[in-house]
This record gives sequence, structure tokens and C-alpha cells, in this order.
Amino acid sequence: MELIHKDKTEVIIGIMFDVYNELGSGYREKYYERAVINEAKRRSILVKSQTAVPVKYKDEVIGNSRVDLIFYDLILVELKIGKALVGHDFKQINEYLQLLKLPLGLIVLFSPEGVKFRRIANFQMIQSHPL
Repeated sequence: MELIHKDKTEVIIGIMFDVYNELGSGYREKYYERAVINEAKRRSILVKSQTAVPVKYKDEVIGNSRVDLIFYDLILVELKIGKALVGHDFKQINEYLQLLKLPLGLIVLFSPEGVKFRRIANFQMIQSHPL
């Protein structure tokens, strides 16, 4: 099975490792986010930060969540800090992918042991709109 947007995700993951190699571990999430944005812009890569995701109740918007990063208008990236990813992290990114109708997400964990990441595909979108 071929990975979705393999070339683009490799670039994004490379940025994450470059940021970690420069900063190391122990910083707050917002500092990693700012460093990732700076590195993406330095490489002339399209990235948006803190994009609003509407929260609805019975088709009425009752609030907004925010996603960390969207690269290339295609790939959602959620940054985390800590020792491990948890179930809530996966549930959150799946919800965002469905709401934003994006095909792929990355959860990136900046941990004391290094950068860890997981690719998350929006299978509902892929099945209805093959890439």
C-alpha cells in the first residue's frame, strides 16, 4: 500500500526533526510550533497555523477548536509534547480531519526520547474521493 502524500509528509517530518535537533526536548508546545512555522517559511513551504474548526451542535456552531498546523492545504499536523501519545490524541485528529475534509494528518510528539510521529488517514474522504 502506497503512503498518501509521501513526498510532502517526508518534508514535514524532516522539518520536525530539524526543529528537535536545534531545540531538544522540554519546551512548551507553542515554541515548537513557532519554530516549525519559521522553518517551513524558510523553506518556502505553505503552512497555516491555529486554523479554526467549528464545533457544532445540531448544525449550529457553538464554538471553535483550533488545529495546530496545516501544510500545503492538505496535511493536518497536531503537535504534542510529553512521553507518549494517548487515545485522545488520535480521536482529536480524526475529528479534525473529518471536519476539515483533509485526507491526511500527522501527530508529532516532541518527547525526551526524540521526535515520534504517526500518520493518520481520513479513510472516509479517501474512499469517497480517491487521491
